[in-house]
Order: sequence, then C-alpha cells, then structure tokens
Amino acid sequence: MDAKLTRIKELIEQKEAIDTELASLIAGAPVMVRKPRTCKICGQEGHTARTCPTKSSAVVTGSEGG
Repeated sequence: MDAKLTRIKELIEQKEAIDTELASLIAGAPVMVRKPRTCKICGQEGHTARTCPTKSSAVVTGSEGG
C-alpha cells in the first residue's frame, strides 16, 4: 500500500509540474480573435442562420400532402 501511495504522490507532483509549464506556455500564446458571426440567410452580423429573426418569415412551415 505504501508503494501505491508513493507512486500516487509522484504522479501528482509530475502533473502539477506539467500544469505549471502548460500554463506558462499558454500565457504567452497569442489570443485567437474570432470573426463576427454572419448570418447565411440575411447576411447581417451578430447572429447565425439558426437564430435568424427573418428566417421564420422566409421559411414555409407545415407539410403539404402526404
């Protein structure tokens, strides 16, 4: 049991060292800037086709026949 606890402690120390190194590397990384969302239906920025306010008037609802 002592061997397992010793190994767990070693792995935790390694994980903390890796986390610290990753944090320092990420902190220096450039921040990615996203393009503004543009709707494919109306072409306006700020929303997508899924949430387009003009979509409900452009799409015919219901099924015909069938």
